[in-house]
Amino acid sequence: MATEYQTQDKKAGVTTANKLARDRINSAWETRKGRLSVISGKIVISKLSDWSKTKFGVSFSSARIAKELLQHEITPEVAAIMTAIENNKEFKEEI
Repeated sequence: MATEYQTQDKKAGVTTANKLARDRINSAWETRKGRLSVISGKIVISKLSDWSKTKFGVSFSSARIAKELLQHEITPEVAAIMTAIENNKEFKEEI
């Protein structure tokens, strides 16, 4: 996260980027929803898969989850991003 801040504003420096990142994490960490908004999806899926393997003998991956999704379960924003990637086009975020 600090790297993202530094990329956005190189002049501010590493110290400022680290402070901004720490502030964001500390603020987000106050609620469950906030914590979920800043953790890595890859780590979440990995930990859930580990738990599922231990508890039920079944593991899974993000690719397996994606294969199981039905079209109506995918938000329009995610569909637009995936379409842009598939067609090698720039994704323009609507404001």
